[in-house]
Amino acid sequence: MTKQPPQQQSPFDKEPAEGSRETIDKQLAQQEQSETQGTPARVTVPERGRS
Repeated sequence: MTKQPPQQQSPFDKEPAEGSRETIDKQLAQQEQSETQGTPARVTVPERGRS
């Protein structure tokens, strides 16, 4: 991971730090990919049978 200033925690925290926008885009892309592949990033599907 890239070093982030202590205050730059939220991606939507005013102006993004240098290069943080790319990181955010990557994270968003990964999230979308996970959801598309059917891999719930968070607890979305109540199904526990399948892992």
